[in-house]
Amino acid sequence: LSHKNVDVLIRAIKILTKDHPDIVCLVIGDGPERNNLEELVSSLGIQENVYFMGSISNEKRIYAKMEACKVFVLPSIREGFGISVLEANACGLPVIVINHHNNAACGLVRNGSNGYTSDLDDTKVAELIAHVLNAPKNSYTEACTKNVQNYCWKHISERVDDVYSNLLNKPHEDSIAIIESER
Repeated sequence: LSHKNVDVLIRAIKILTKDHPDIVCLVIGDGPERNNLEELVSSLGIQENVYFMGSISNEKRIYAKMEACKVFVLPSIREGFGISVLEANACGLPVIVINHHNNAACGLVRNGSNGYTSDLDDTKVAELIAHVLNAPKNSYTEACTKNVQNYCWKHISERVDDVYSNLLNKPHEDSIAIIESER
């Protein structure tokens, strides 16, 4: 889809081929923009660097592809939550997402820890990808997997229980008491 901005990632890959000629970008998924994106790859002459994987329905295959990579880039400006960001982090991958008010995935990223947020700009995205690629191996792994732990069902349900317990057991200073009077 156009709001996914895969074209920005492809142009970033073109920029990166200057210093990283063997860089490989896997585009997972299908949609109405695929033909345009394939034409863009061809016009930029980076057919050896960008591979369109199409839709992959088997989760294990998706995770295997992620685990074989060094960075996960989600150039979308509109994500409701960004489960793919957590899936990438669970695979130990730092993520790069686009800083946009319609992109809730930004809330899952701690800049410099489990990934980065970027402007929607080919050069900026390329710079962040290069930064991750040039970092020592596994330098993001611990922070990425630790981030995911905050979103496991057990942890979330414990936090919800704590909130309800606090609401039920402690009156708050700003609580409003409603008392019915007899008429």
